Amino acid sequence: MGQVGVDTLKHRFARAYDMLRIGLEQLFHLYPQCLCPVDVIREFGSNPRPGMYFDKYNFVPLSAVFDQETISTYQGRLQGHDLVKTAMRFYGSRPELSEQQIQETRTDDEGVVSKVEKLNDFTASWFCMKAQMRATSMPLTYVDPLSPHC
Repeated sequence: MGQVGVDTLKHRFARAYDMLRIGLEQLFHLYPQCLCPVDVIREFGSNPRPGMYFDKYNFVPLSAVFDQETISTYQGRLQGHDLVKTAMRFYGSRPELSEQQIQETRTDDEGVVSKVEKLNDFTASWFCMKAQMRATSMPLTYVDPLSPHC
């Protein structure tokens, strides 16, 4: 078997990066609310609507791939989209939860919660909840909230 040369490898990485950009641009159009990061845990506790909202941590990969000007351009174009307006209106209508209320949204059958209960630090507790959500792909499961399946 032959070895892959450095130039071939660089070419393949460049094409993979291009494909990533194309995929993320499709994400913008299919789920424009991804361009409006919000504090999901603060509004919904540990029971957010899957796929409705991006939080600032889900937004980091988009910021790493696209420069701020590109993101701002997409945000400007898609700000008036019905899904964005509906999602942001619903988000804005909800009261911000206190730390106690957020803790009350969690149950012991959520796996790591029993270990997290020992943590008194809200940030550490929130971090563990976020890790669990990522492990179960909750924040990366996008749904159309207006579809009949929700």
